[in-house]
Amino acid sequence: YVQLRERMGQRDDFQPGDLDTSRALFEEGNGELVPRAFDVWTLLAGLPVPTPLCRALADLAEEVAALLPADVRFYRVRPSAYHWEAFILQRPDERLTGAQRRAAVELAATALEAAVPLTLHYRGWLLTPDGTLIACGHGPVDPLRETLRHSLPWASPRQSELGHISLGRLLDPDGSALYERLMERMAAERQRDLGAFSIDRLRYVHETRWYMQERRQVAVFCLGGNAPVAG
Repeated sequence: YVQLRERMGQRDDFQPGDLDTSRALFEEGNGELVPRAFDVWTLLAGLPVPTPLCRALADLAEEVAALLPADVRFYRVRPSAYHWEAFILQRPDERLTGAQRRAAVELAATALEAAVPLTLHYRGWLLTPDGTLIACGHGPVDPLRETLRHSLPWASPRQSELGHISLGRLLDPDGSALYERLMERMAAERQRDLGAFSIDRLRYVHETRWYMQERRQVAVFCLGGNAPVAG
């Protein structure tokens, strides 16, 4: 998060090239932003997150949206779709075999038998260079990801190092005055307490439309043991 804050502080507006990454995730439908269809396989916690945290995150997204002029497009993730992405098996531009996707059920179940439940504390928020609004999660995420990487070596090589939850995407630059207001608000709320997320299970999900608009649950794994539960 420190590195992201430093990168944002070195700029005076969002860069069009960076926002192109976010725009490519959406299509227009009846005047609304609609996430595109993608093929993603992932292990996550949430869908939904605990109610107090969910309310705090939704309030934050609404407050940030209220700072934006009417001509700046901002996609807000549905609160029911809030989640922490623990480990991605397949990104949209990657392809696993059917055998690998099926094998992941037993491999992940075995790997997570010895995993320890964890709690992420959400404090502060960020707008990233590509316009993503994230709530900053703090907690011991590395051991869990390292365990899954060891057990699923063919999974996506691109994994997050953060415990964040994505709340939305800003798609249009609007000049340095707006950017400065957003950065000032972001800095002022660096320690804003959004709540905690105690994680004792992960969901194995096949996502077919971005931001979990369309998805199928394959299995649920309880951290610390228990057999996988079919979705």
